[in-house]
Amino acid sequence: MRGSNSYAVPQPLKPEDQILRATSMSRERLVFDPKREEGFLRGLRQEVRESVLRREVGTAAYEAEFLPAYTREYKLVGERVFDAESGLFVADLTARGKRPEEVEAMERIEEGLRQRKTVVNFSPKIDVYGYDQNCVDFWRVEGEDIRWARIVVKNGFSELKEVWKNLGGQGEVGNELDLLARPVKTEMRMAEVIQMLDLMAWTSRHSKEEIDRVVERMSAIFFREFGLERMMEPEIIFRLWSAVTAELDRAENQWSVLTRGLGIRNYLYGEMRQVIRPSGGCAGLNMVGEFRGGQGYYVINSVSGLRVMKGVIPEGYRYCQKCGVWYRGEKCPFCG
Repeated sequence: MRGSNSYAVPQPLKPEDQILRATSMSRERLVFDPKREEGFLRGLRQEVRESVLRREVGTAAYEAEFLPAYTREYKLVGERVFDAESGLFVADLTARGKRPEEVEAMERIEEGLRQRKTVVNFSPKIDVYGYDQNCVDFWRVEGEDIRWARIVVKNGFSELKEVWKNLGGQGEVGNELDLLARPVKTEMRMAEVIQMLDLMAWTSRHSKEEIDRVVERMSAIFFREFGLERMMEPEIIFRLWSAVTAELDRAENQWSVLTRGLGIRNYLYGEMRQVIRPSGGCAGLNMVGEFRGGQGYYVINSVSGLRVMKGVIPEGYRYCQKCGVWYRGEKCPFCG
């Protein structure tokens, strides 16, 4: 505990909001899962945990914002990929095209998905098939759903072949048709693979450098406040992720609103509840913290002007996402 004020202890999530509880929603759909991160981090040497957590948060934030060129959802039915729109299995649809490389690729893709792996399939420019762009496809299992995403890249065959090898591709790939037939299973995040490629166009609100700056800034605050051991706790990881997400959400208007003093205290110690919302990118769902009435920073009018108080939020106050304070009235007195 830091000091005697009870607000200096992170307010626990309410029982109905516990991030550790089992939910009907598959955790596989979360772009960032604090419980899963805890298990991963505790399996590492202590001296590398801080840097790895920062990397994990940054990679997930990048993935949550990245928008692929094409996406589609399928179902996993009897360990096969099923297209509900056509009422057919994707492998059967592929076979109708009578392109043996695509048939072989789909067999390998389904094999990887049955193992709950992410499968990366390279689809280079192939004139004989009318493929006029170099593309990379991602196939991922999320509960009973299969998510497919395609990005268009500048990389040519030789560069894509190198990425394929770096992801664990084995054997000989002599030409574009060979590469098309040889998708590869990987444990890497989609965002980590994307960083190995040269995208045709950037489709995200923020650059990788901007995201990294936010993650570094927030991580420094959290590690300074809680120390390494407490930062391994799922709830503290959840608070860090929520703060990073909030900063990126509001950064389109003004950078570093949180780190100017008021809002960050709520993310460190305020009473929060978990909310599930669609990810900005293609990764599925994002679980973040949202403030409820309780304790936090709020604004009052005094004879000397506006004052920011810390304590139980009075009735009738609203929360300003941009400034991180509670206020009364129609507009936030700081940004409205």
